[in-house]
Amino acid sequence: MTIPAAALLPSPSGDCLPMADLSNHLPLTLTHDAVSQRLLLEATAALPVLMRLAREERQARLWPETLRPAYPLLERPRSLARLWSADLAAGMLDAPQGRQLTGSLLASGELFGLAGRLSLALSGEGRLVPGFALTDARDTPDLLGPLGARSLALGDVAAPGQPLIGETLAGEPAGPTAFATVGWGVTPRLTARADLRAALDGAPALGLGLSGAHGGMLWTVSGARDRLGGLGGALRIARRIGAQDITFDLARHGRDDGPGLPPLVREFRSVASLAGQGRIGLGRLSLPWQARVQSGTLRRGDARHVVAARLIQPMADWQASLALGGVREGGAPWQGTAALGVTARHGSWRLRSGITAADREGWRIEGASISAARNLGQGAIALDLDWQADSGRLGGGLTFSQQLGALGLSAGIGREEQGWRFGIGLTMGLWRGPQRWRTAPSGIARSGAIMAEMFVDEDGDGVRGAGEAGVEGGRLIVGAALRRETTDAQGTVLIRRIAPGPDVDVETQLSSLDDFTLCPARAGDRLALRPGEVRHVPVALRPTGASRCRRCWSRGIARPRARACR
Repeated sequence: MTIPAAALLPSPSGDCLPMADLSNHLPLTLTHDAVSQRLLLEATAALPVLMRLAREERQARLWPETLRPAYPLLERPRSLARLWSADLAAGMLDAPQGRQLTGSLLASGELFGLAGRLSLALSGEGRLVPGFALTDARDTPDLLGPLGARSLALGDVAAPGQPLIGETLAGEPAGPTAFATVGWGVTPRLTARADLRAALDGAPALGLGLSGAHGGMLWTVSGARDRLGGLGGALRIARRIGAQDITFDLARHGRDDGPGLPPLVREFRSVASLAGQGRIGLGRLSLPWQARVQSGTLRRGDARHVVAARLIQPMADWQASLALGGVREGGAPWQGTAALGVTARHGSWRLRSGITAADREGWRIEGASISAARNLGQGAIALDLDWQADSGRLGGGLTFSQQLGALGLSAGIGREEQGWRFGIGLTMGLWRGPQRWRTAPSGIARSGAIMAEMFVDEDGDGVRGAGEAGVEGGRLIVGAALRRETTDAQGTVLIRRIAPGPDVDVETQLSSLDDFTLCPARAGDRLALRPGEVRHVPVALRPTGASRCRRCWSRGIARPRARACR
């Protein structure tokens, strides 16, 4: 996009566009965040496609010399056995089919250096379902010595674990089933993986696969023997062409079509598909798109062909999507389907609506739905309504959730075809701090968390002593996000919902510190969390007499403000 010369003003760095005039040329607004002391760019409409796709390239040209600090990687603690966190849940459902009581326990911890997970679930039929898994994954090839293994998983599929290669084996076979997964790097561009899954009442299933990146393509090839002795295999090739991603899949499934298999494996004997996604540039706008062509042989012998496409129109406060498709089985004529969805934001409300239609001897509407949800700070409320054209039935429900201290309360009431249903549930999370167990909203055992302890390090040893005071009101930047959680009077804060696996950087937000004579002893830390792990991260702040300047923004004028820092 070309900026008119008349809109530019001279500056020591060259011609510049005034901040107040930015919205006249691009669909952007510039605001100042007084909390983080940052300038925020917000889109008032869908950004031009080139701005979306070339962001990293443009940043590299603007700041080629800018390097993110190489934060030290914190070693994860090792112990023979240690419990990190646990989630407790109980619920009751009163439906036309009868009254059901459910409960579950999910605990995460460490055993022999591996991440362990134990689950116990009480189903509505009164059946107790246990599960156990041990997993580990590293970026360095030292897990299994000469094999150079990168990942390992042992356990039961009742607990979350590594998915099997492709979809050639069962995802969740019925009944207790043990599994093991080992992945290792053959070369920097080639990874091998082996899966073994054995039901306690049947023959084992085995899968082998190779994944690589060559010639600008990502590819995966795998083969498997299922529980019934059938042989299967899959091939996937993915490549980016310009701004579009293209994926080709070819699979032949074995004989096993049990209830624990994915729907694609249960229905098809063999299947091939070509899928793509990307964006279409239309002037200042860009339209995301998805498309898929699939053809396969069903297990009963007939052929099924599917064609589908989807377009999305994103705007500032609303988004519309249109999906069109067609299905043909055997020699029957094509049957068309269509769906139109609209989502919008109005104040604190999030609105969603949709309508579906099908070509069954002529196009006609099959159903419609609408929902509204609102965040209540410590809870949420949602209303859903749906309508079926065939029966003329109007259904839906109302759900409510609220956090009450360490407890999470959820309730819902709704209307279904057989009658009314009502449910209520309670959840609670437990996690282990440096000295004692604490309570928190549930979800601790399903993702990673950081228990940061911010304090004034008077003796400079990096460890909090008995007389060293905590820092209240401090905030942390985790990855690229400024978290809203602040430290309490003791200087501690629990930051939840951190994705386990990839390395994440943690640094102190300097503008959140009221005492300008304090600075972090380290620029930041880098750590990798495992599912359910709560990592204790000490944040030592040291007094320093050196002076540095920080800019404060007031009414659009930049003024220096003294900032003590080393």
